[in-house]
Amino acid sequence: MCNGEDKLGPLDRFLQEVDAFVASPGGEITAFDLGERLIRFRHGIDLLELRFAREAAAFASTGEALAQGSNSPIDWVRHQCRMSSTAAARSIATGEEAEHLPASVAALEEGRLGFAHLSLLAGTERALKRTGGSFDERSLLELALEHSVGRFAFDCTHARHAADAASVLAEHVSAVDSRYLEFTKCEDGRLALHGMLDAVGGATLRVALAPLCARSGAGDERPRARRLADGLVELAMHALDHGFATERGVGRTHLQLTPPSRP
Repeated sequence: MCNGEDKLGPLDRFLQEVDAFVASPGGEITAFDLGERLIRFRHGIDLLELRFAREAAAFASTGEALAQGSNSPIDWVRHQCRMSSTAAARSIATGEEAEHLPASVAALEEGRLGFAHLSLLAGTERALKRTGGSFDERSLLELALEHSVGRFAFDCTHARHAADAASVLAEHVSAVDSRYLEFTKCEDGRLALHGMLDAVGGATLRVALAPLCARSGAGDERPRARRLADGLVELAMHALDHGFATERGVGRTHLQLTPPSRP
């Protein structure tokens, strides 16, 4: 620059580099090298997620969100950073607990752990601290380094259950109580579905649908959403065929279409 000074801050310079990187052509590389590139790419995103979480936690400790008219820091981050409420809350909570998880943070910085694992560790540490339980970072970190995010979520639940079974049971009961399913009839007779299932109920439905929504052969070009819908209908038909679906054991509902007679 003419005056010899860089007036751009570190974040502005970084974002300029991001813009340039995104706009640059990917180039032709082998599939193996592309995989290695994705691993490095994800590590960089994890580092940014951690930095964002720390700064989100610092922002949450101020009164700025309320001063700007938001209901809470989570609501501000959700709206201003274009995130879901769950993602915003997870980022703030992880940032708040990061200083209590030095070994886990180090593992993330070294590329041995992802941000999703770290957020589960932070949530477990926070939950155990709230209930007075003991948190063993090392033992959980070993599991995090070995297991997938989904598997590690169960590890964290198990750790919380061992420390406070009543609280975990209450959460499961609350989740089951939150189940709902709504039917909205369309003008043409079609039915729109909207609902929510707890983790166990959702897993049960997915397992039941799995064999029913598989492709029927090489020529089956139905998208996954269509196959899931077909599988759900077939599951209901099986229940009707065996008299499980109604109080009176009524069989399957049949739809009869009669074409109009020709004049």
